[in-house]
Amino acid sequence: TIISYGRLDQILVCNLGPDAIWGELCNTSCVLVLVTPCQTCGADVSKDVVEFRAYAQPVITDICNVKATVGHVETRRRWGIIDCSMSLVNAVFDD
Repeated sequence: TIISYGRLDQILVCNLGPDAIWGELCNTSCVLVLVTPCQTCGADVSKDVVEFRAYAQPVITDICNVKATVGHVETRRRWGIIDCSMSLVNAVFDD
């Protein structure tokens, strides 16, 4: 399991056409997210205090890879990640 945190920048809905290139996904919609990852070296907020100073390059991934929502607060020129999701908050995506 890879632990990573990032800023959700955009949610993209891609309507895929009937072309054979899409295989079993033809005529469906694909929901993607544009995320800018925090540089946290894989630290886990549920186990340690996690702070970061910089973001990595933005990436686009399937929305199913988003497992939870967290917050962040600035302190001493760093950002601390606040994760209240341990059984309290879960990311749910509905039509």
